[in-house]
Amino acid sequence: MARRWKIVGGADKGGIIVREGQPLASPAYVDRLSTGAEVEEVRLAGERMQYRRLTGAGPLEGWISLSISGKALAELVVPAAPTPAEQPPTRTDAPDAAAPGAAAPAAAAA
Repeated sequence: MARRWKIVGGADKGGIIVREGQPLASPAYVDRLSTGAEVEEVRLAGERMQYRRLTGAGPLEGWISLSISGKALAELVVPAAPTPAEQPPTRTDAPDAAAPGAAAPAAAAA
């Protein structure tokens, strides 16, 4: 499963710069990737990431920097832990055969 990232930088500029290629010298898109947008990681190369946009505004895909001058532009989205209702049920009706003191199955009478 691909990792998801949230854009946290560029709030004062309407988002962060997106480039067509990995090199910082590659052409930039006119539109910026909006702050708050969520993206899917396609490829990670050091501090540069190729992405595909999932939510928000801006180029559907491109390359961004994860940080600039020590300030994060994107943060990894950590999936929430499943709630008890989402977790598979645990069987409590059968004894655990590996548990100490568990009764062995009765032998069949011949």
